[in-house]
Amino acid sequence: MKRVSPTRELIRFLVIVNGSLEETKYLILLAHDLKYISSLEFNKLEESMNLIGRMLFKLRQSLGKKIY
Repeated sequence: MKRVSPTRELIRFLVIVNGSLEETKYLILLAHDLKYISSLEFNKLEESMNLIGRMLFKLRQSLGKKIY
């Protein structure tokens, strides 16, 4: 049986994490639209989620360079 490299497994995991982040973004937007959270709270959360998304992208990009 062929083993999957730990780096490839990590990249696959990060893709799943990114999907979860996108789901969270949608739910935060919905909470804001339904007035469960204020615009100030929404903006703070959006800024944090965008930063996390950029960090995930850069990490996946750097790991991808190790594979190829």
